[in-house]
Amino acid sequence: MFKNASQFIKIQNWHSFILYDKNFDDIVKAIFKNSLSLEQKKLAPILDQIIDNSDMLKDGTRCTVVKTKIGPKVFVIKRHKIVSLWMRLKRAFQKRSRARKNWENAHHLLLNHFLTPKPIAMIEERFGPFRKRSYFIMEYIAGKKLNLKGDPRQFERFKKLIKKLHQCHITHGDVK
Repeated sequence: MFKNASQFIKIQNWHSFILYDKNFDDIVKAIFKNSLSLEQKKLAPILDQIIDNSDMLKDGTRCTVVKTKIGPKVFVIKRHKIVSLWMRLKRAFQKRSRARKNWENAHHLLLNHFLTPKPIAMIEERFGPFRKRSYFIMEYIAGKKLNLKGDPRQFERFKKLIKKLHQCHITHGDVK
């Protein structure tokens, strides 16, 4: 999923690594203000500014998640935070950032025919080969809260979903 496949565009420089779906080339360029060249830009400050001016969905200790409108469409941006020096050192040398894991997991879900928001881009802030913060951009899909206690049909659908996830060897740490 990280090779220069015909569906994806990969751009890498000293400050950034970006991988995105070329069907969303116009959206990615709109995010980064149609800069002269994505290859020459520091992308993280632009994303941070968008996040600061968007609708907050979650502001946790490990990540910030916002909903933002770009052109006629609505997207979700997830910024993975680095909260300590130890985490900064650990993340700097890891092969896969958390955004990269988000990207891979989203594609894995799609390949297994799960309805999931389309992954648009993953961006890593870098200093040469060392990883810093990372960002994951996906489409926004409106939904409603799941009420497992009040509706037995929803509970049965949820059980079938968990069973299908398990059959595909997919686990999620938040399902308790």
